[in-house]
Amino acid sequence: NGRADPQELGEQLTRQAQSDGRISLTLRHLTDQELVEQVTRSSLVVLPYRELHNSGTALAALSLDRPVLVPRNDVTDSLASEVGEVWVQRFDGELSAEALAQALEKSASAIGGSPDLSARSWPLAARQHISAYNEALLVARPNSRD
Repeated sequence: NGRADPQELGEQLTRQAQSDGRISLTLRHLTDQELVEQVTRSSLVVLPYRELHNSGTALAALSLDRPVLVPRNDVTDSLASEVGEVWVQRFDGELSAEALAQALEKSASAIGGSPDLSARSWPLAARQHISAYNEALLVARPNSRD
């Protein structure tokens, strides 16, 4: 939803962001158009979630050819292996200024490129879903083969 909880956190983040013109901070829900505009103006999308298991925001940023910085875990390691290390950069523990600076430097090599999202294409997803449904039908009705 984009709101900071508690509200004091939002106020603190706003004060800190105002001191650096490179930082854009919007603490409300963005429309799809606003999200696309914000992401495409960025050189790196930072998602400093304490826990991240599946992120639509990360995939949206990647689909807009923007690298992401996310916490390291099995899911984000797998995503980095899938789409490329320069596109999915990870940090350990709390996000630090050093990790952010390194990610910004590394993301410069992504400019003009695209992550490999071929394993997430619509046609492939459709074929995989059809296959899974057909297999489920066979399990549910094992005698239907005869």
